[in-house]
Amino acid sequence: MKAVVPPLVAMALSLPLVVFSVLEYEINPAFVLAPLVAFALFSELPNRYSMAFCAAGLGGVTSVLVAHYIDPSNVVRSFFGLTLALIAPSFLFLGRWMRHRGLRVRDLCFWFALFSAVFVVPVVVRLLLNGEPVRAYIGWQGFAVLNAYWFGLPVFASFGVLSLAYLFCLQMFILAAALYRRNATWITLLVFAGLTGSVFMVMGSDSRFAQLCILWLAATAAAAAFFRGQALRSLLVLLAIAIGVGGTLMRVPTTELRIYKSASVILQGDEAPPEKVDITTGRVDLIKAGLEELIASPVIGNGFSGYGRFSTKERSDFQSANSSTHVYYLTIFWKGGIVFGLPLAALLAMVALDGIRNRPWRTAQGFYLVSAVALAFGPMALTWDILYVPSAGALAWLLLGFVSFRPRYSLRPRALDRPGSSAPQPAPTES
Repeated sequence: MKAVVPPLVAMALSLPLVVFSVLEYEINPAFVLAPLVAFALFSELPNRYSMAFCAAGLGGVTSVLVAHYIDPSNVVRSFFGLTLALIAPSFLFLGRWMRHRGLRVRDLCFWFALFSAVFVVPVVVRLLLNGEPVRAYIGWQGFAVLNAYWFGLPVFASFGVLSLAYLFCLQMFILAAALYRRNATWITLLVFAGLTGSVFMVMGSDSRFAQLCILWLAATAAAAAFFRGQALRSLLVLLAIAIGVGGTLMRVPTTELRIYKSASVILQGDEAPPEKVDITTGRVDLIKAGLEELIASPVIGNGFSGYGRFSTKERSDFQSANSSTHVYYLTIFWKGGIVFGLPLAALLAMVALDGIRNRPWRTAQGFYLVSAVALAFGPMALTWDILYVPSAGALAWLLLGFVSFRPRYSLRPRALDRPGSSAPQPAPTES
């Protein structure tokens, strides 16, 4: 089982293909891992991490039921929303379990990089052969989507661009980390091609926040060269970045990029045309409305519903078309209130502190994983509900659980307090 689980998990999380739909929601291969995730969670009961997660689940149920009692609505859809809110964070326990079972950092990077490259390269090759753009617009309203297909199969969360673009961002870091391991030549070439392709997809997505992640990756490569003494391999990462960015600029003029236009608006200041002043694409409106509704219902939130449930103000068309605030930490409180958001925030805080104590950045590959986790739970989570998405979000939570857990420590710390138990041994330095 130890030899089967890592490639199985890597394949399910690295190949985000649409399998089928439930209640108009697309289901991807990550859902197949549900039994394994549940096993990992129950193997930790009753430690503080699993209890905090269960408390969030119970709080979410309370939020749905109380909100339904106050304002009856589609309770089935609300419970489905609660389930989606818990799926991605539950992968934290799978990451911890995999680390507990002895999976090394370099092996995790290998499997995830291998399947990420297998996913990214065909997606990019199709676009290049057909001469199609990465970012496309559909419908009379011109909704943005990522033009991503894997051997003709649709890719999960391509609508709206950012959910899939952020997955490509996380794959960039994993692919880059894999280049710091000695592999067969063909594997190195495949990983390099995957890294170049993922940069190409992120740059071509024309998502400003995702494009800034490329700078984060470049800074990580430079830091790895300086602090970890891996200059040659860091140069390889920077070369892949240069090729990916250059490939995009050869197809799309710099002046047509949204990040260039936004920078121009910022530099113009008061002289910018009124129609170009809002560079947040409506996020401020969603955040303000979310805060107002959270203040109106702080304990139970909106019962995993949408805008306007407990608000006297009339919803705008833009609010009606969105089901989140675009800021993950606000969204979990807005949807589930304190009874849901507080236990989940406590779980995140405890795991983050464990990660700081364990110092998983001591190796070059661990350094990249920590950088990816910091990016996902920092800028990414503050600009989109990425930690809610059961693809990129599930991957981010899994990486957090993996890098924050110290090998050789019991998943049930209380067992160590029994008479005759030996103290935990320090984690091995080998990754």
